Amino acid sequence: MALGIGIGVFVVAAAVAIAVATTRYLRQPRSEWPAALVARRERLRDRVRAMAVGDAPWRLPALSVADAEAAMAAHPDAPDRHVDLAVALLDADELDGAADALARARSLGATGPAVDYVAARARLTAILRQTNATNAEVLQSPIPSLITPFEMFVLQLERQRQQSDRAASVWLAGMGNETLGHDRILAVVTEHFGSYYDVLDGLVRAAEAQPGFGEALYHAARVALKVGFIAEGRALLDRIEPLLAGTGARQYYDRDMAQLRDDTVAAQVSDMPAIGASARRSPKLKVL
Repeated sequence: MALGIGIGVFVVAAAVAIAVATTRYLRQPRSEWPAALVARRERLRDRVRAMAVGDAPWRLPALSVADAEAAMAAHPDAPDRHVDLAVALLDADELDGAADALARARSLGATGPAVDYVAARARLTAILRQTNATNAEVLQSPIPSLITPFEMFVLQLERQRQQSDRAASVWLAGMGNETLGHDRILAVVTEHFGSYYDVLDGLVRAAEAQPGFGEALYHAARVALKVGFIAEGRALLDRIEPLLAGTGARQYYDRDMAQLRDDTVAAQVSDMPAIGASARRSPKLKVL
């Protein structure tokens, strides 16, 4: 995908741009945007804003896959052992295995913050890797940079749709010179945000059930930024640092905060280049 936008140093600009675009996105004529999606967005924003942050950390068991498998084999009908295996597999970046273990746990009656967290994390990782199928950083990192190339792509599409009734002509490699018009861009953007709201709902539910669940709070804050809840996401990130000490997420939290505090980052979102007729995306990308 030829976006012409670097990810690392443009994280703040991208986050601000996403906030601007999603605000405009939801101010379109009511007949154009699904009312249920708009209402859901505002409910999620309120929940993120109201989320409590606990004083003491609440953590998932830190087991190796081998230890979790042994515990599950010893107690095959215990739903918590399958949840522990799903957590271990997620930490090991084995998404398919984590999904299978989680499905088994649910079939045995497992519920609660660990289930919600693993399900949301696994779905978000799958979405990011599917939509950024040629980006090494996204494919190789369990927690990639705050804003991914595809998220920038969707943002640029929506900006062009807002600026023209006819939107942009975007040629997609391997798809017979197909162009994306106004209605198709609208559908892509709506699906994109709807899937992120699903993820955010699961992460918020986990954090609401366990206010000391630092990793759930961290990922909820990241997704909040992605969907344009900038003030809420930043406020949450600022409050959760003590809960992440000793967790695998801490190094990624420090990276994100360094990027967000970088005063040299440009925030001139109005200068974001349009997607031209020569723009290409990988034929492996299944979303469009």
